[in-house]
Amino acid sequence: MLRGFLTKMIRLTEKEEERAFDLHRKSIVVVPHRDSASCDVAERRSRGERKVMESRQLPILEQGGVTCVIESVGGDTTLTSTFPLRAMHSSASDSLKRSLICIDSMVSDLHESREKLTHATKASDVSDAKEKGKVAVIFGFEGGSPLQGDLGLLRTFYRLGVRCVQPAWIFRNTIVDGVWERTTGDISNFGLEVIAEMNELGMLIDVSHMKDQGFQDVMEATRKPVIASHSNSRSICDHPRNLSDDQIKALAENEGVMGLNVGFVHKNGPPTLQGLLEHVDHVVDLVGADHVGIFGDLNEQFPEEIYREIWKDTLFSFSFPRPQGLESLSKLPNFTKGLVSRGYSDQEIEKILGANFLRVFRDVFGE
Repeated sequence: MLRGFLTKMIRLTEKEEERAFDLHRKSIVVVPHRDSASCDVAERRSRGERKVMESRQLPILEQGGVTCVIESVGGDTTLTSTFPLRAMHSSASDSLKRSLICIDSMVSDLHESREKLTHATKASDVSDAKEKGKVAVIFGFEGGSPLQGDLGLLRTFYRLGVRCVQPAWIFRNTIVDGVWERTTGDISNFGLEVIAEMNELGMLIDVSHMKDQGFQDVMEATRKPVIASHSNSRSICDHPRNLSDDQIKALAENEGVMGLNVGFVHKNGPPTLQGLLEHVDHVVDLVGADHVGIFGDLNEQFPEEIYREIWKDTLFSFSFPRPQGLESLSKLPNFTKGLVSRGYSDQEIEKILGANFLRVFRDVFGE
């Protein structure tokens, strides 16, 4: 199934093509961040549909050879505030309520499709999914607003199956300021308590979207590895959403992993597959192949047209950048083909595709 998606943009010998195909097929492939599925599931279930993930998201993930995806089920982002539309009047400004709506929708939907999808809360759920031909879904937050300054809510969300939290999105919350705020971005006293409690519970900290000072504060406070789920190299593309070389080195010293982003690839011009591979090369040259993973933030199959209309001509109007050859997660094998073309070993490619993230899951979640 995957073979048909190998692009002609990258020239390989027939033997190299076969190697890329086999590597992708046998590897654990972890997509470290998505926003779209929970929105799609919440909206469609609110209109009576069932098995939404199975019918709309799973075919894309299966075609791309995806083993595991970290899916946002709430946070600071306004993306979830518009879905389901029938709840918008009561939940658009209530991050706690809309997170609970998304979690309820996702848990119910995954249970209906439990033969094909699994809600992962520990590392073995991911490896088991690979063995059984399923896709594992880890719940995460993009921003700490749903915690509302209360560690009890953090513990409650852990019990509901949330395993990954980005302290920041782009605005201010009770933990830390995001990249668009005009502050230094220091983590708050409550934020330090959150980091300590997440370490204790076994929840994964995701430092994407943090300002430099907040990033440093987290790295000094955490006792467990962290990830930057969708952040590229600032040396290649100078953007505040990307990581500096010093930050990448700090992440490596922490035994963490930097996932790529389909945006913020080039200083000028649209993102490209070759550009993403240049970011991989830079991280590997800097800290080795143990600390980089595949890209997040490629969102598809959700009510994008509704979102565009609601937020038209506002700060939240947007377009999703999609590199040619990676317009969909169904085309992920093209990324593996690119790694083969650049001379990476089988072991390095397996690490980049997902083994690095799985190592962090074992360290943080436990088996």
